[in-house]
Amino acid sequence: MYHPCLVPRDSHGSIVNKDHNHRHHVSNSTDTMSCQRFSLVNCQQRPQPQAPCEYMENQCRSGDTNCKPCSQRLPSCVGRPDGNIPVIGQYWSSDYLICLRNRTISVTKCQTGLFDPVNRRCTLLIDFSNIVSICKANPTLKFENQQNCAQYYDCSKPSTGYLVECKYPDLYSTVYQGCRNYRDVTCGKRPEPQAPCEYSQNLCRQGDTTCKPCPERHPSCVGLPDGRNAILQWTDHYVVCLKNRTMSTGRCTSGVFNPVERLCIVYLHPGDLLKYCQNNPDGIIASSLNAAQYFDCSKYSSPNGHYLMECPYPQLFSTVSHRCEEFVTVTPDKRPIPQAPCEYLQYQCKSKDLTCTPCEKVHHSCIGVPNGDQAITYRKWQAQYVRCFQNRTLEEKVCQHGLFDPVKKTCSDTVNTDQIDVYCLQHPHAVVKHPGDCALYYNCSNPTSQYGRYIEECHYPELFSSLTLRCEHFGNVVCKPRHEPQAPCK
Repeated sequence: MYHPCLVPRDSHGSIVNKDHNHRHHVSNSTDTMSCQRFSLVNCQQRPQPQAPCEYMENQCRSGDTNCKPCSQRLPSCVGRPDGNIPVIGQYWSSDYLICLRNRTISVTKCQTGLFDPVNRRCTLLIDFSNIVSICKANPTLKFENQQNCAQYYDCSKPSTGYLVECKYPDLYSTVYQGCRNYRDVTCGKRPEPQAPCEYSQNLCRQGDTTCKPCPERHPSCVGLPDGRNAILQWTDHYVVCLKNRTMSTGRCTSGVFNPVERLCIVYLHPGDLLKYCQNNPDGIIASSLNAAQYFDCSKYSSPNGHYLMECPYPQLFSTVSHRCEEFVTVTPDKRPIPQAPCEYLQYQCKSKDLTCTPCEKVHHSCIGVPNGDQAITYRKWQAQYVRCFQNRTLEEKVCQHGLFDPVKKTCSDTVNTDQIDVYCLQHPHAVVKHPGDCALYYNCSNPTSQYGRYIEECHYPELFSSLTLRCEHFGNVVCKPRHEPQAPCK
């Protein structure tokens, strides 16, 4: 700074020469009456400013709240040696000063690495001997490890060798001088660890033979998409990833983790069977195609096909207990549910067995049939009948006496008049007693009888025997509960 009293003035006191383009290491020369480099100026008895902040041009203007204080922008070199020196309070940072005769010639940054305050030059490496000396001089200092973005040096912790590591997956922030979430930290040229095993805290201690290797405890997500991913192919273990970080590991509560669909599954598509069994030689898992079928990786030579097993009819395979259970205890899911006996492989004819009777002719379906004893749909008035429950054929039964009445739902040797057409359709040559008259009977081969459809009459006084199925002497026939006619006119 210079004052008008140091400059020539005219008779009115006006300044003859004025220069506003001076800088903080430039002083006013009384010889030239202009700002000159400080080394060229003799200030004599004038106070000589040396620090940048002693120059008004470097001070913040009044009311400018966005202005960074001068001392932070332009540190002083007063009392400090000439040459390259560290900024006070910023040891081992990229910033440093160039000083000359107490003047701050330049505030600059290392192009690469940090400024070594001991050797007073930029360096990429910090050796431990320097750290010890730094921390002795600065017992509360913290600064980053240039070789690892998750580590830093804390001079208040000599017990750790001053080296401290952030908890995975945090990183060290040079802005906040502490560990922060990895998403909030810019590592710059510091190597950025991502996998758990790139953090020393997760490694086995030397000599610990009981320690399971880190990759087995903490799988890596580096290179994997966000979300759940398989740890080992086709097992129940998975890892949850985010931005190459291992956020957590998990295990399917049931079933196995599908590495393609990236979710836990409780039933398997046959196309994935070989891969599954290669990784699970004793594995058992439901088939996605049939709720009564499952795969057993220990049964390669199953008669149903490689590894394919089937529950006994009408059981289903439970994805919870991993075994066959009664169908009423198995919760329905997306698997197709077989219900009829012939929907089970165990009742199907083998392809090369030419003597096998087709299943549909032997076993009968209850699909769409009410619960309880029921006539076979396409074979009514037969001795055979079925017991149904929730579309399943629980039992195939045979009447000990008579035939199964599809209306009364019981075995009977009597055919009601309203059922005779159905009965005779199934038994076109049958002869059967009339339900109400002991002298009448049905003859299915005579639909146009004079007495009514299929009805014929014994010659008087004979009666129809339900035992011999023909007309007999009345003394040899038991009519009850049928009506027994006695008079000729009846």
